[in-house]
Amino acid sequence: MRIRLSKKPNGSVHVLNLVEGAQAKIVSPTNAFKPFTVHYAETFILPQSAGEYRIEADKPIKVIMACVRR
Repeated sequence: MRIRLSKKPNGSVHVLNLVEGAQAKIVSPTNAFKPFTVHYAETFILPQSAGEYRIEADKPIKVIMACVRR
């Protein structure tokens, strides 16, 4: 099973935390940044300049996302 979730920044920085699941891979479909892996309980930040991104996992995961407004 491969899970993919695509998100657009919508004019905001995204602060995310992997709250369930062992790990997930964060990928830029436009190669704006190198793919990276996050593990359970890790928090990561994607600035607006990162553009669209995908969260991929082989098993079910849960991610909490916060958007910062101006």
